[in-house]
Amino acid sequence: RKATAVDAVRRYDSAAAMADDLERLADGRPVAARPPSWSYIASRLIRRRPVSFGLGAIALAAILALSLVAAFGFATASDQRDAALVAEARATEASAFLRGMLASPDPDIDGPNVRVIDVLDRSARQIDLLHADDPLVAIDLHSTIGWTYAALSQHQQAVRHLTDAIAIARRQANADTAELLLLESSLADSELETGRIAEALSRMEDVLARATAAPRLPEQILASLLVNYGEVLRNAGRTDDALAALETARNSLAAITDPSNQEYRAALSALGRNYLEESLAEDAREVFTTLLATFDAEEQQSPNWLTARSNLAIALATEGRHKEAIPIYEEVLATGADVLGSQHATLRRIRSTLPDSYFAIGDAENALATARRAVGEATEAHGLGTVGELVALNNYAVLLLRLDRLDEALPITRRLATEMPDVLGSDHPRTLIGLRNHASVLDKLGQDNEAAAVLSSIVDIQQATLGDAHFDTIVTKNNLAHLLETLGRSKEAAELMRGVVDHSGPDSGLPPPARGIFQLNLGRSLISIGELDQAESALNLALELFPGNKSHEAKVQDARARLNAMRSAARPKHEETSDAVGT
Repeated sequence: RKATAVDAVRRYDSAAAMADDLERLADGRPVAARPPSWSYIASRLIRRRPVSFGLGAIALAAILALSLVAAFGFATASDQRDAALVAEARATEASAFLRGMLASPDPDIDGPNVRVIDVLDRSARQIDLLHADDPLVAIDLHSTIGWTYAALSQHQQAVRHLTDAIAIARRQANADTAELLLLESSLADSELETGRIAEALSRMEDVLARATAAPRLPEQILASLLVNYGEVLRNAGRTDDALAALETARNSLAAITDPSNQEYRAALSALGRNYLEESLAEDAREVFTTLLATFDAEEQQSPNWLTARSNLAIALATEGRHKEAIPIYEEVLATGADVLGSQHATLRRIRSTLPDSYFAIGDAENALATARRAVGEATEAHGLGTVGELVALNNYAVLLLRLDRLDEALPITRRLATEMPDVLGSDHPRTLIGLRNHASVLDKLGQDNEAAAVLSSIVDIQQATLGDAHFDTIVTKNNLAHLLETLGRSKEAAELMRGVVDHSGPDSGLPPPARGIFQLNLGRSLISIGELDQAESALNLALELFPGNKSHEAKVQDARARLNAMRSAARPKHEETSDAVGT
Protein backbone atom coordinates (compact mmCIF):
# COMPACT_ATOMS: atom_id res chain seq x y z
CA ARG A 1 0.00 0.00 0.00
CA LYS A 2 2.83 2.39 0.74
CA ALA A 3 4.50 1.63 -2.59
CA THR A 4 1.26 2.14 -4.53
CA ALA A 5 -0.25 5.03 -2.53
CA VAL A 6 -2.05 7.64 -4.66
CA ASP A 7 -0.50 10.45 -2.63
CA ALA A 8 3.19 10.82 -3.53
CA VAL A 9 3.93 11.96 0.03
CA ARG A 10 2.93 8.50 1.28
CA ARG A 11 5.03 6.52 -1.26
CA TYR A 12 8.68 5.45 -0.92
CA ASP A 13 11.17 8.04 -2.09
CA SER A 14 13.02 5.47 -4.20
CA ALA A 15 13.35 1.80 -5.02
CA ALA A 16 16.29 1.68 -2.58
CA ALA A 17 14.03 2.91 0.23
CA MET A 18 11.55 0.14 -0.52
CA ALA A 19 14.36 -2.44 -0.61
CA ASP A 20 15.58 -1.20 2.77
CA ASP A 21 12.09 -1.64 4.21
CA LEU A 22 11.90 -5.18 2.83
CA GLU A 23 15.20 -6.03 4.54
CA ARG A 24 13.83 -4.59 7.81
CA LEU A 25 10.74 -6.77 7.46
CA ALA A 26 12.87 -9.89 6.84
CA ASP A 27 14.99 -9.09 9.91
CA GLY A 28 11.91 -8.48 12.12
CA ARG A 29 12.78 -4.81 12.61
CA PRO A 30 10.25 -1.90 12.54
CA VAL A 31 9.40 -0.77 9.02
CA ALA A 32 8.54 2.63 7.56
CA ALA A 33 5.36 1.24 5.99
CA ARG A 34 2.47 1.55 8.46
CA PRO A 35 -1.17 2.71 8.44
CA PRO A 36 -1.62 6.45 8.04
CA SER A 37 -1.80 8.41 11.30
CA TRP A 38 -4.95 10.32 12.32
CA SER A 39 -3.09 13.60 11.80
CA TYR A 40 -2.21 12.57 8.22
CA ILE A 41 -5.84 11.61 7.54
CA ALA A 42 -7.04 14.90 8.99
CA SER A 43 -4.56 16.88 6.91
CA ARG A 44 -5.73 15.12 3.73
CA LEU A 45 -9.36 15.86 4.54
CA ILE A 46 -8.52 19.48 5.20
CA ARG A 47 -6.59 19.75 1.95
CA ARG A 48 -9.38 18.18 -0.11
CA ARG A 49 -12.23 20.16 1.50
CA PRO A 50 -10.55 23.20 3.10
CA VAL A 51 -13.70 25.24 3.70
CA SER A 52 -16.32 22.63 4.59
CA PHE A 53 -14.11 20.35 6.67
CA GLY A 54 -10.92 22.20 7.47
CA LEU A 55 -12.17 24.35 10.35
CA GLY A 56 -13.74 21.42 12.12
CA ALA A 57 -10.69 19.21 11.75
CA ILE A 58 -8.42 21.96 13.06
CA ALA A 59 -10.77 22.64 15.94
CA LEU A 60 -10.96 18.96 16.85
CA ALA A 61 -7.19 18.54 16.75
CA ALA A 62 -6.66 21.61 18.91
CA ILE A 63 -9.36 20.68 21.39
CA LEU A 64 -8.07 17.12 21.61
CA ALA A 65 -4.68 18.51 22.61
CA LEU A 66 -6.33 20.76 25.18
CA SER A 67 -8.36 17.88 26.60
CA LEU A 68 -5.22 15.78 26.99
CA VAL A 69 -3.47 18.59 28.84
CA ALA A 70 -6.53 19.17 31.00
CA ALA A 71 -6.85 15.49 31.84
CA PHE A 72 -3.31 15.42 33.23
CA GLY A 73 -3.61 18.85 34.79
CA PHE A 74 -6.53 17.91 37.04
CA ALA A 75 -4.57 15.23 38.90
CA THR A 76 -4.52 15.99 42.64
CA ALA A 77 -1.36 16.15 44.69
CA SER A 78 -2.31 13.38 47.14
CA ASP A 79 -2.53 10.59 44.55
CA GLN A 80 -0.74 12.15 41.61
CA ARG A 81 0.64 8.91 40.22
CA ASP A 82 -2.68 7.02 40.26
CA ALA A 83 -4.55 10.02 38.90
CA ALA A 84 -2.02 10.36 36.09
CA LEU A 85 -2.53 6.72 35.13
CA VAL A 86 -6.31 7.17 35.11
CA ALA A 87 -5.94 10.35 33.08
CA GLU A 88 -3.67 8.57 30.60
CA ALA A 89 -6.25 5.81 30.15
CA ARG A 90 -9.01 8.40 29.66
CA ALA A 91 -6.88 10.26 27.13
CA THR A 92 -6.12 7.05 25.22
CA GLU A 93 -9.80 6.14 24.96
CA ALA A 94 -10.83 9.66 23.98
CA SER A 95 -8.01 9.86 21.46
CA ALA A 96 -9.05 6.58 19.84
CA PHE A 97 -12.66 7.75 19.54
CA LEU A 98 -11.68 11.08 18.01
CA ARG A 99 -9.17 9.47 15.64
CA GLY A 100 -11.93 7.22 14.40
CA MET A 101 -14.26 10.17 13.98
CA LEU A 102 -11.72 12.17 11.96
CA ALA A 103 -10.92 9.16 9.79
CA SER A 104 -14.55 8.18 9.23
CA PRO A 105 -15.47 10.42 6.26
CA ASP A 106 -15.02 8.53 3.03
CA PRO A 107 -15.28 10.69 -0.11
CA ASP A 108 -16.37 7.66 -2.11
CA ILE A 109 -19.33 7.12 0.26
CA ASP A 110 -20.04 10.55 1.73
CA GLY A 111 -19.31 12.50 -1.45
CA PRO A 112 -16.84 15.32 -2.00
CA ASN A 113 -18.63 17.88 0.18
CA VAL A 114 -18.90 16.04 3.49
CA ARG A 115 -19.31 18.55 6.35
CA VAL A 116 -17.72 18.42 9.76
CA ILE A 117 -21.17 18.94 11.33
CA ASP A 118 -22.39 15.72 9.70
CA VAL A 119 -19.36 13.85 11.03
CA LEU A 120 -19.88 15.29 14.52
CA ASP A 121 -23.57 14.42 14.55
CA ARG A 122 -22.90 10.87 13.40
CA SER A 123 -20.16 10.26 15.96
CA ALA A 124 -21.82 12.07 18.86
CA ARG A 125 -24.70 9.59 18.84
CA GLN A 126 -22.26 6.77 19.58
CA ILE A 127 -20.73 8.19 22.78
CA ASP A 128 -23.25 6.83 25.26
CA LEU A 129 -23.56 3.52 23.38
CA LEU A 130 -19.81 2.84 23.34
CA HIS A 131 -18.87 4.31 26.72
CA ALA A 132 -21.88 3.76 28.98
CA ASP A 133 -19.67 1.74 31.38
CA ASP A 134 -16.84 4.30 31.39
CA PRO A 135 -18.25 7.61 32.65
CA LEU A 136 -14.91 9.41 32.78
CA VAL A 137 -14.31 8.83 29.07
CA ALA A 138 -17.92 9.81 28.33
CA ILE A 139 -17.31 13.11 30.16
CA ASP A 140 -14.21 13.78 28.05
CA LEU A 141 -15.99 12.98 24.80
CA HIS A 142 -19.19 14.91 25.52
CA SER A 143 -17.18 17.94 26.61
CA THR A 144 -14.81 17.77 23.63
CA ILE A 145 -17.68 17.35 21.17
CA GLY A 146 -19.51 20.18 22.95
CA TRP A 147 -16.50 22.50 22.71
CA THR A 148 -16.14 21.64 19.03
CA TYR A 149 -19.78 22.46 18.31
CA ALA A 150 -19.27 25.76 20.16
CA ALA A 151 -16.14 26.52 18.11
CA LEU A 152 -18.27 26.06 14.99
CA SER A 153 -20.99 28.38 16.42
CA GLN A 154 -23.41 25.43 16.69
CA HIS A 155 -24.40 26.31 20.24
CA GLN A 156 -27.66 24.36 20.52
CA GLN A 157 -25.71 21.12 20.02
CA ALA A 158 -22.96 22.40 22.30
CA VAL A 159 -25.48 22.96 25.10
CA ARG A 160 -26.76 19.41 24.74
CA HIS A 161 -23.33 17.75 25.01
CA LEU A 162 -21.95 20.03 27.72
CA THR A 163 -25.11 19.40 29.76
CA ASP A 164 -24.56 15.63 29.36
CA ALA A 165 -20.91 15.96 30.41
CA ILE A 166 -21.86 17.94 33.52
CA ALA A 167 -24.64 15.52 34.48
CA ILE A 168 -22.26 12.54 34.26
CA ALA A 169 -19.52 14.41 36.15
CA ARG A 170 -21.87 15.30 39.00
CA ARG A 171 -22.72 11.62 39.47
CA GLN A 172 -19.07 10.80 40.13
CA ALA A 173 -18.19 10.62 43.82
CA ASN A 174 -14.73 12.13 43.27
CA ALA A 175 -15.66 14.65 40.56
CA ASP A 176 -12.89 17.15 40.00
CA THR A 177 -14.06 20.60 41.14
CA ALA A 178 -12.00 22.57 38.64
CA GLU A 179 -13.05 20.40 35.70
CA LEU A 180 -16.72 20.69 36.62
CA LEU A 181 -16.55 24.46 37.08
CA LEU A 182 -14.90 24.92 33.69
CA LEU A 183 -17.51 22.72 32.03
CA GLU A 184 -20.32 24.75 33.59
CA SER A 185 -18.62 27.96 32.48
CA SER A 186 -18.48 26.62 28.91
CA LEU A 187 -22.17 25.70 29.13
CA ALA A 188 -23.03 29.24 30.29
CA ASP A 189 -21.14 30.62 27.28
CA SER A 190 -23.20 28.54 24.84
CA GLU A 191 -26.41 29.38 26.70
CA LEU A 192 -25.51 33.01 26.22
CA GLU A 193 -25.02 32.47 22.48
CA THR A 194 -28.48 30.89 22.21
CA GLY A 195 -30.16 33.86 23.92
CA ARG A 196 -30.65 32.22 27.33
CA ILE A 197 -29.10 35.17 29.12
CA ALA A 198 -30.86 34.76 32.48
CA GLU A 199 -29.85 31.08 32.68
CA ALA A 200 -26.24 31.88 31.77
CA LEU A 201 -26.06 34.64 34.39
CA SER A 202 -27.55 32.47 37.12
CA ARG A 203 -25.16 29.64 36.25
CA MET A 204 -22.06 31.87 36.29
CA GLU A 205 -23.04 33.47 39.60
CA ASP A 206 -23.26 29.98 41.10
CA VAL A 207 -19.97 28.94 39.46
CA LEU A 208 -18.12 32.01 40.83
CA ALA A 209 -19.52 31.50 44.31
CA ARG A 210 -18.36 27.86 44.37
CA ALA A 211 -15.01 28.72 42.79
CA THR A 212 -14.31 31.39 45.40
CA ALA A 213 -15.12 28.95 48.20
CA ALA A 214 -13.18 26.01 46.68
CA PRO A 215 -9.89 25.21 48.47
CA ARG A 216 -6.65 25.31 46.47
CA LEU A 217 -8.31 26.29 43.20
CA PRO A 218 -5.54 27.60 40.93
CA GLU A 219 -5.63 31.37 40.51
CA GLN A 220 -5.47 31.01 36.73
CA ILE A 221 -8.68 28.95 36.65
CA LEU A 222 -10.45 31.45 38.91
CA ALA A 223 -9.40 34.29 36.60
CA SER A 224 -10.59 32.33 33.55
CA LEU A 225 -14.01 31.85 35.15
CA LEU A 226 -14.08 35.56 35.96
CA VAL A 227 -13.53 36.37 32.27
CA ASN A 228 -16.56 34.32 31.27
CA TYR A 229 -18.60 35.87 34.08
CA GLY A 230 -17.71 39.31 32.75
CA GLU A 231 -18.90 38.36 29.27
CA VAL A 232 -22.22 37.13 30.63
CA LEU A 233 -22.64 40.32 32.70
CA ARG A 234 -21.96 42.43 29.60
CA ASN A 235 -24.63 40.63 27.61
CA ALA A 236 -27.04 40.93 30.52
CA GLY A 237 -26.65 44.71 30.35
CA ARG A 238 -24.65 45.01 33.60
CA THR A 239 -21.73 46.71 31.92
CA ASP A 240 -20.27 48.36 35.04
CA ASP A 241 -20.10 45.00 36.87
CA ALA A 242 -18.70 43.38 33.73
CA LEU A 243 -15.97 46.00 33.49
CA ALA A 244 -14.92 45.45 37.11
CA ALA A 245 -14.81 41.66 36.68
CA LEU A 246 -12.82 41.78 33.44
CA GLU A 247 -10.29 44.34 34.68
CA THR A 248 -9.71 42.17 37.78
CA ALA A 249 -9.22 39.08 35.60
CA ARG A 250 -6.90 40.92 33.21
CA ASN A 251 -4.72 42.23 36.03
CA SER A 252 -4.59 38.84 37.75
CA LEU A 253 -3.59 36.97 34.59
CA ALA A 254 -1.03 39.63 33.63
CA ALA A 255 0.70 39.01 36.96
CA ILE A 256 0.81 35.19 36.78
CA THR A 257 1.09 34.34 33.07
CA ASP A 258 3.08 35.39 30.02
CA PRO A 259 1.48 37.60 27.34
CA SER A 260 0.80 34.70 24.95
CA ASN A 261 -1.29 32.83 27.55
CA GLN A 262 -4.73 32.04 26.09
CA GLU A 263 -6.64 33.02 29.24
CA TYR A 264 -4.83 36.38 29.32
CA ARG A 265 -5.68 36.93 25.67
CA ALA A 266 -9.31 36.01 26.36
CA ALA A 267 -9.40 38.54 29.20
CA LEU A 268 -8.03 41.29 26.96
CA SER A 269 -10.51 40.44 24.21
CA ALA A 270 -13.49 40.45 26.57
CA LEU A 271 -12.34 43.67 28.24
CA GLY A 272 -11.98 45.40 24.88
CA ARG A 273 -15.49 44.35 23.85
CA ASN A 274 -16.84 45.68 27.13
CA TYR A 275 -15.12 49.03 26.54
CA LEU A 276 -16.84 49.13 23.15
CA GLU A 277 -20.19 48.40 24.81
CA GLU A 278 -19.57 51.40 27.06
CA SER A 279 -18.54 53.54 24.04
CA LEU A 280 -15.00 53.81 25.43
CA ALA A 281 -13.54 53.41 21.95
CA GLU A 282 -10.07 54.76 22.72
CA ASP A 283 -9.65 52.37 25.66
CA ALA A 284 -10.88 49.52 23.46
CA ARG A 285 -8.39 50.39 20.71
CA GLU A 286 -5.51 50.36 23.21
CA VAL A 287 -6.58 46.98 24.60
CA PHE A 288 -6.90 45.37 21.16
CA THR A 289 -3.56 46.84 20.09
CA THR A 290 -2.01 45.27 23.21
CA LEU A 291 -3.73 41.97 22.40
CA LEU A 292 -2.43 41.88 18.83
CA ALA A 293 1.10 42.50 20.10
CA THR A 294 0.95 39.17 22.00
CA PHE A 295 0.86 37.20 18.72
CA ASP A 296 4.11 36.27 17.02
CA ALA A 297 4.56 36.19 13.24
CA GLU A 298 3.63 32.50 12.96
CA GLU A 299 0.30 33.08 14.73
CA GLN A 300 -0.84 35.84 12.42
CA GLN A 301 -3.85 34.81 10.32
CA SER A 302 -4.89 32.41 13.11
CA PRO A 303 -8.55 32.51 14.26
CA ASN A 304 -7.77 34.44 17.46
CA TRP A 305 -5.56 36.93 15.62
CA LEU A 306 -8.29 37.54 13.03
CA THR A 307 -10.85 38.11 15.78
CA ALA A 308 -8.56 40.61 17.50
CA ARG A 309 -7.99 42.42 14.20
CA SER A 310 -11.73 42.66 13.59
CA ASN A 311 -12.29 44.08 17.07
CA LEU A 312 -9.55 46.65 16.49
CA ALA A 313 -11.40 47.72 13.34
CA ILE A 314 -14.63 48.05 15.33
CA ALA A 315 -12.84 50.24 17.88
CA LEU A 316 -11.44 52.45 15.12
CA ALA A 317 -14.87 52.77 13.54
CA THR A 318 -16.41 53.66 16.91
CA GLU A 319 -13.84 56.45 17.18
CA GLY A 320 -15.00 57.68 13.77
CA ARG A 321 -11.81 56.53 12.01
CA HIS A 322 -13.74 54.67 9.31
CA LYS A 323 -11.16 55.01 6.54
CA GLU A 324 -8.69 53.12 8.76
CA ALA A 325 -11.28 50.55 9.83
CA ILE A 326 -12.65 49.53 6.41
CA PRO A 327 -9.39 48.02 4.98
CA ILE A 328 -8.99 45.94 8.16
CA TYR A 329 -12.61 44.76 7.95
CA GLU A 330 -12.19 43.77 4.30
CA GLU A 331 -8.83 42.07 4.95
CA VAL A 332 -10.29 39.94 7.76
CA LEU A 333 -13.33 39.04 5.65
CA ALA A 334 -11.12 37.91 2.77
CA THR A 335 -8.68 35.91 4.90
CA GLY A 336 -11.19 34.71 7.47
CA ALA A 337 -13.42 32.92 4.98
CA ASP A 338 -10.66 30.34 4.41
CA VAL A 339 -9.47 30.13 8.02
CA LEU A 340 -12.75 30.37 9.91
CA GLY A 341 -15.43 29.50 7.37
CA SER A 342 -17.71 32.13 5.87
CA GLN A 343 -20.41 31.73 8.55
CA HIS A 344 -18.14 32.09 11.58
CA ALA A 345 -19.38 34.42 14.35
CA THR A 346 -16.39 36.77 13.93
CA LEU A 347 -17.16 37.33 10.26
CA ARG A 348 -20.87 37.75 10.96
CA ARG A 349 -19.96 40.39 13.55
CA ILE A 350 -17.85 42.25 10.99
CA ARG A 351 -20.64 42.23 8.45
CA SER A 352 -23.02 43.61 11.09
CA THR A 353 -20.74 46.60 11.87
CA LEU A 354 -19.17 47.24 8.46
CA PRO A 355 -22.34 48.93 7.10
CA ASP A 356 -21.86 51.81 9.57
CA SER A 357 -18.41 52.49 8.17
CA TYR A 358 -19.59 52.29 4.56
CA PHE A 359 -22.39 54.71 5.42
CA ALA A 360 -19.96 57.09 7.14
CA ILE A 361 -17.89 57.44 3.97
CA GLY A 362 -20.99 57.84 1.79
CA ASP A 363 -21.13 54.32 0.29
CA ALA A 364 -24.85 53.62 0.87
CA GLU A 365 -25.03 50.79 -1.68
CA ASN A 366 -22.36 48.67 0.02
CA ALA A 367 -23.78 49.57 3.43
CA LEU A 368 -27.26 48.25 2.57
CA ALA A 369 -25.99 45.11 0.82
CA THR A 370 -23.73 44.20 3.74
CA ALA A 371 -26.44 44.87 6.33
CA ARG A 372 -28.96 42.70 4.47
CA ARG A 373 -26.45 39.87 4.29
CA ALA A 374 -25.73 40.21 8.02
CA VAL A 375 -29.44 39.77 8.80
CA GLY A 376 -29.66 36.66 6.60
CA GLU A 377 -26.58 35.11 8.18
CA ALA A 378 -27.77 35.85 11.71
CA THR A 379 -31.15 34.28 10.95
CA GLU A 380 -29.50 31.19 9.48
CA ALA A 381 -27.04 30.85 12.37
CA HIS A 382 -29.37 31.61 15.30
CA GLY A 383 -32.94 31.34 14.04
CA LEU A 384 -35.90 33.72 13.97
CA GLY A 385 -36.60 35.66 17.15
CA THR A 386 -33.18 35.03 18.70
CA VAL A 387 -30.82 37.62 20.15
CA GLY A 388 -28.45 37.37 17.19
CA GLU A 389 -31.18 37.89 14.62
CA LEU A 390 -32.79 40.80 16.51
CA VAL A 391 -29.46 42.63 16.94
CA ALA A 392 -28.70 42.27 13.20
CA LEU A 393 -32.20 43.49 12.35
CA ASN A 394 -31.80 46.49 14.64
CA ASN A 395 -28.52 47.42 12.92
CA TYR A 396 -30.27 47.22 9.55
CA ALA A 397 -33.17 49.34 10.82
CA VAL A 398 -30.77 52.03 12.06
CA LEU A 399 -29.18 52.18 8.62
CA LEU A 400 -32.58 52.53 6.94
CA LEU A 401 -33.45 55.28 9.43
CA ARG A 402 -30.26 57.17 8.60
CA LEU A 403 -31.00 56.87 4.90
CA ASP A 404 -34.59 58.13 5.46
CA ARG A 405 -36.02 54.89 4.06
CA LEU A 406 -38.65 55.08 6.76
CA ASP A 407 -41.35 52.93 5.17
CA GLU A 408 -38.87 50.05 5.03
CA ALA A 409 -37.64 50.69 8.58
CA LEU A 410 -41.07 50.88 10.25
CA PRO A 411 -42.14 47.18 10.05
CA ILE A 412 -38.70 46.17 11.32
CA THR A 413 -38.63 48.56 14.28
CA ARG A 414 -42.24 47.65 15.12
CA ARG A 415 -41.30 43.98 15.29
CA LEU A 416 -38.20 44.75 17.37
CA ALA A 417 -40.23 46.84 19.82
CA THR A 418 -42.56 43.88 20.29
CA GLU A 419 -40.03 41.02 20.49
CA MET A 420 -36.94 42.53 22.16
CA PRO A 421 -38.58 42.96 25.60
CA ASP A 422 -39.57 39.28 25.60
CA VAL A 423 -36.23 37.95 24.34
CA LEU A 424 -33.77 40.27 26.11
CA GLY A 425 -35.89 41.69 28.91
CA SER A 426 -37.69 45.03 29.00
CA ASP A 427 -34.83 46.81 30.77
CA HIS A 428 -31.95 45.49 28.65
CA PRO A 429 -29.91 48.31 27.03
CA ARG A 430 -30.40 46.82 23.57
CA THR A 431 -34.17 46.67 24.13
CA LEU A 432 -34.19 50.36 25.01
CA ILE A 433 -32.12 51.15 21.91
CA GLY A 434 -34.62 49.24 19.78
CA LEU A 435 -37.54 51.13 21.34
CA ARG A 436 -35.82 54.49 20.80
CA ASN A 437 -35.21 53.64 17.15
CA HIS A 438 -38.89 52.74 16.75
CA ALA A 439 -39.93 56.05 18.32
CA SER A 440 -37.61 57.92 15.94
CA VAL A 441 -39.13 56.25 12.88
CA LEU A 442 -42.66 56.97 14.11
CA ASP A 443 -41.74 60.59 14.84
CA LYS A 444 -40.25 61.12 11.38
CA LEU A 445 -43.33 59.58 9.78
CA GLY A 446 -45.57 61.98 11.70
CA GLN A 447 -47.08 59.28 13.92
CA ASP A 448 -46.44 61.43 16.98
CA ASN A 449 -48.97 59.93 19.38
CA GLU A 450 -47.57 56.42 18.97
CA ALA A 451 -44.01 57.78 19.18
CA ALA A 452 -44.89 59.53 22.45
CA ALA A 453 -46.34 56.31 23.86
CA VAL A 454 -43.12 54.43 23.04
CA LEU A 455 -40.92 57.12 24.62
CA SER A 456 -43.17 57.16 27.68
CA SER A 457 -42.67 53.41 28.13
CA ILE A 458 -38.90 53.91 27.91
CA VAL A 459 -39.05 56.63 30.59
CA ASP A 460 -40.98 54.28 32.91
CA ILE A 461 -38.34 51.57 32.47
CA GLN A 462 -35.42 53.97 32.96
CA GLN A 463 -36.91 55.55 36.06
CA ALA A 464 -37.37 52.09 37.59
CA THR A 465 -33.93 50.73 36.65
CA LEU A 466 -31.60 53.73 36.30
CA GLY A 467 -33.27 56.41 38.40
CA ASP A 468 -34.40 59.94 37.57
CA ALA A 469 -30.88 61.42 37.74
CA HIS A 470 -29.30 59.07 35.18
CA PHE A 471 -28.24 60.79 31.96
CA ASP A 472 -30.18 58.34 29.77
CA THR A 473 -33.37 58.99 31.74
CA ILE A 474 -32.87 62.75 31.51
CA VAL A 475 -32.31 62.66 27.73
CA THR A 476 -35.36 60.47 27.09
CA LYS A 477 -37.54 62.74 29.23
CA ASN A 478 -36.28 65.76 27.30
CA ASN A 479 -37.09 64.10 23.96
CA LEU A 480 -40.53 63.04 25.19
CA ALA A 481 -41.27 66.58 26.42
CA HIS A 482 -40.35 67.98 22.99
CA LEU A 483 -42.75 65.54 21.34
CA LEU A 484 -45.55 66.30 23.81
CA GLU A 485 -45.07 70.02 23.13
CA THR A 486 -45.54 69.30 19.42
CA LEU A 487 -48.77 67.47 20.25
CA GLY A 488 -50.06 70.43 22.25
CA ARG A 489 -49.74 68.57 25.57
CA SER A 490 -47.84 71.49 27.09
CA LYS A 491 -48.67 70.86 30.76
CA GLU A 492 -47.25 67.32 30.57
CA ALA A 493 -44.21 68.65 28.70
CA ALA A 494 -43.57 71.37 31.30
CA GLU A 495 -43.84 68.86 34.15
CA LEU A 496 -41.32 66.57 32.48
CA MET A 497 -38.90 69.44 31.79
CA ARG A 498 -39.07 70.60 35.42
CA GLY A 499 -37.92 67.12 36.40
CA VAL A 500 -35.16 67.20 33.78
CA VAL A 501 -33.83 70.55 35.03
CA ASP A 502 -34.09 69.47 38.68
CA HIS A 503 -31.81 66.49 37.98
CA SER A 504 -29.35 68.30 35.69
CA GLY A 505 -28.12 71.05 37.98
CA PRO A 506 -24.51 72.14 38.61
CA ASP A 507 -23.81 69.05 40.74
CA SER A 508 -25.09 66.59 38.15
CA GLY A 509 -21.81 66.44 36.22
CA LEU A 510 -23.61 67.20 32.95
CA PRO A 511 -21.83 69.64 30.60
CA PRO A 512 -23.16 73.21 30.58
CA PRO A 513 -24.24 73.09 26.89
CA ALA A 514 -26.57 70.15 27.62
CA ARG A 515 -27.95 71.96 30.65
CA GLY A 516 -28.44 75.07 28.48
CA ILE A 517 -30.54 73.08 26.00
CA PHE A 518 -32.66 71.68 28.83
CA GLN A 519 -33.27 75.21 30.19
CA LEU A 520 -34.31 76.38 26.71
CA ASN A 521 -36.81 73.53 26.39
CA LEU A 522 -38.17 74.24 29.87
CA GLY A 523 -38.61 77.90 28.91
CA ARG A 524 -40.53 76.94 25.78
CA SER A 525 -42.87 74.67 27.74
CA LEU A 526 -43.49 77.31 30.41
CA ILE A 527 -44.35 79.88 27.72
CA SER A 528 -46.94 77.48 26.34
CA ILE A 529 -48.71 77.19 29.70
CA GLY A 530 -48.47 80.93 30.43
CA GLU A 531 -45.86 80.89 33.21
CA LEU A 532 -43.99 83.74 31.59
CA ASP A 533 -41.81 85.01 34.45
CA GLN A 534 -40.44 81.52 35.15
CA ALA A 535 -39.98 81.04 31.41
CA GLU A 536 -37.90 84.23 31.19
CA SER A 537 -35.64 83.05 34.02
CA ALA A 538 -35.13 79.71 32.24
CA LEU A 539 -34.27 81.44 28.94
CA ASN A 540 -31.75 83.76 30.65
CA LEU A 541 -30.04 80.74 32.22
CA ALA A 542 -30.08 78.93 28.86
CA LEU A 543 -27.94 81.73 27.37
CA GLU A 544 -25.54 81.79 30.33
CA LEU A 545 -24.91 78.04 30.12
CA PHE A 546 -24.35 77.90 26.35
CA PRO A 547 -22.78 81.25 25.34
CA GLY A 548 -21.31 81.89 21.91
CA ASN A 549 -23.33 79.24 20.08
CA LYS A 550 -25.15 81.10 17.29
CA SER A 551 -27.76 78.41 16.65
CA HIS A 552 -28.60 78.12 20.36
CA GLU A 553 -28.75 81.90 20.79
CA ALA A 554 -31.12 82.20 17.81
CA LYS A 555 -33.46 79.62 19.34
CA VAL A 556 -33.44 81.48 22.68
CA GLN A 557 -34.24 84.76 20.90
CA ASP A 558 -37.13 83.10 19.04
CA ALA A 559 -38.52 81.88 22.36
CA ARG A 560 -38.11 85.37 23.87
CA ALA A 561 -39.98 86.90 20.94
CA ARG A 562 -42.83 84.50 21.54
CA LEU A 563 -42.77 85.29 25.26
CA ASN A 564 -42.91 89.06 24.59
CA ALA A 565 -45.74 88.59 22.12
CA MET A 566 -47.74 86.71 24.74
CA ARG A 567 -47.08 89.46 27.30
CA SER A 568 -48.24 92.12 24.86
CA ALA A 569 -51.38 90.17 24.05
CA ALA A 570 -52.16 89.81 27.75
CA ARG A 571 -52.05 93.58 28.51
CA PRO A 572 -55.39 95.36 29.13
CA LYS A 573 -56.57 97.78 26.38
CA HIS A 574 -56.25 100.93 28.58
CA GLU A 575 -52.57 100.10 29.22
CA GLU A 576 -51.94 99.91 25.50
CA THR A 577 -53.69 103.33 24.99
CA SER A 578 -51.77 104.90 27.88
CA ASP A 579 -48.49 103.64 26.51
CA ALA A 580 -49.31 105.08 23.11
CA VAL A 581 -50.18 108.54 24.49
CA GLY A 582 -47.09 108.62 26.67
CA THR A 583 -44.94 107.74 23.72
